[in-house]
Amino acid sequence: MAGPSDSPKRLLRTDIRRSRRALSPAQYAQEAAAFATQLRALVEATGAHRVAAYLSGPTEPSTRIFLNALLRDGLEALLPIPRHDGLMDWVLADGESEQMSDLGVPEPVGEILNPLAMDAVDLIIAPALAVDREGYRLGQGGGYYDRMLHSMARRPPVVAVVRESEIVSRVPREPTDIPVDGAVTPTSLVRFGPGFLGSRGLAR
Repeated sequence: MAGPSDSPKRLLRTDIRRSRRALSPAQYAQEAAAFATQLRALVEATGAHRVAAYLSGPTEPSTRIFLNALLRDGLEALLPIPRHDGLMDWVLADGESEQMSDLGVPEPVGEILNPLAMDAVDLIIAPALAVDREGYRLGQGGGYYDRMLHSMARRPPVVAVVRESEIVSRVPREPTDIPVDGAVTPTSLVRFGPGFLGSRGLAR
């Protein structure tokens, strides 16, 4: 009988993490620039002025070039600080201040925003290990984003950042999982629902 360590989610996470670690530094740098191009196109297509994003870790699809470009363009980026109670605080990005958290992820340093600040966000760019064609996202296992999305009074479009190989036919899901509206890869913007951006140019 399979135990918890053999769960489908855990096995898929292990495979994707192994694949991400295998990417060479040169491949990662080239990919980071491509992600930035696609993410900036997404911001332009949505007309977003305030974006909730995240500081990518060493093997995650990079958000760093994109975040720097967003700030140069005069737009706002909110970055999360995961808490031990399973919720997230948010800080306005300044492009410089960050540290490694005791949870082992990079996090911004700055004044914690009022929780209502998220109600003014125009676009949420979420981390993911994989996403399927129905928009269900496989995260790192903490459940932070699902809890946040459940609690939001007004939910803007939510887009996962993944590589093409990480868009799969189906990810294991729980009743509490919330599908995202689209995905950004190094080569495309993909929508999973007919309401996301309407006909403004995202690939199906």
